[in-house]
Formats: sequence, structure tokens, C-alpha cells
Amino acid sequence: MEERAQNFFVRAYARSIRRIQPKRNLLEPTSPNVIVNTPITELTEKIRKLELNATEMVHLYLRRLDSVNGELNAAVRIFGDESWYEAKQHDQYLRHLNQKSDEYRELHLSKPLLGIPFTIPHCFDIKNEVVLGGLKYRRSISPAHDDASIVKLLRQAGAIPLAYSNVSSAGLCWDGDCTVQGRACNPYDLR
Repeated sequence: MEERAQNFFVRAYARSIRRIQPKRNLLEPTSPNVIVNTPITELTEKIRKLELNATEMVHLYLRRLDSVNGELNAAVRIFGDESWYEAKQHDQYLRHLNQKSDEYRELHLSKPLLGIPFTIPHCFDIKNEVVLGGLKYRRSISPAHDDASIVKLLRQAGAIPLAYSNVSSAGLCWDGDCTVQGRACNPYDLR
């Protein structure tokens, strides 16, 4: 009897998992370029070895974001030009750095995220950006005068802000509903 009950629950769980599978898996790359699913450690190593540059990284991630954001509503403000500019600065820095210097050898310690794009929830300050935090009344406030601490730390580590990600109103709910930018959808279950 116990084994039958266990099998029943296993089958029920398997059926429930099949029901929530999306029609199209938005986490799988649609292009042959699978760089967006490559671990950060591999990407930073390729950037340090000049096999890949930050500008290419930003371009690939912007393309990926463009291909899925219409269905997910995950990014509410994309920093296209700003991201390109920062990426070009990172590339110039790496090209001019002597690969035999101590600074180059210590690059993985001083800038462990060099050239890696990141998104940040729309409740953290980025200099010269208006932070809504999912609240309509914040549209009229002035832009931030400085980066939030987490953004500063990520930039110091060499990361490049790519976009503001959608957050629920005031960041109070887990479901992704936002009165300002609309609902952010789960890539596994778009309902």
C-alpha cells in the first residue's frame, strides 16, 4: 500500500511539472550564439585573454534581452548607449594594458567582473536615472545624484549596467505585478 501511495504522488508531481512547461522555453538561446548561458567565470577569462570583448558582450546581451523582453516584460529601462560607452572604455583599458604587467596579472582580483553586463532591480539608484520602484508618484522625482552602494561595487568590479529590471510596486510582493510597468512574467510559466 505504501509503495502505491508513493507512486501516486510521484506521478501526480510529474503531471504538475508537465503542465507548467511553457510553449517556448525563453531561457534557451534562439540563436546559435549561446554566450548568454556561459558561466561568468568563463566569460571573464575570455575577456581577460582578449578572446571576447566587453562591447561584444553588451551587444549579445542586448540582442538576447530584445528577443525575450516583449513576452517577459523583465527590463523596464535599457541603458543601450550608456552600456556601449562603458563597454568601449573597458575594451580600451584592456587593449592598452601590458599583458606582462603586475596590474594585468592581478586583474582577476581587482576587476573580477570586467566586461560582464548586469541588470539591477528598478529600486536601486543609478546616477542620473529616475528610480520608480514600481510607484507612480515617483515619476516626478529628480534623477539620482549617485549610484547605490551595490551598483558602485559592481562597477568597481568591472561590471556594466545593462538595464533596470521590473519590480513589483515598492518591491513588496513576490509575484512581479507592477502598477507602473506592468507584470513581469516567469520565463518558465508566462501566465
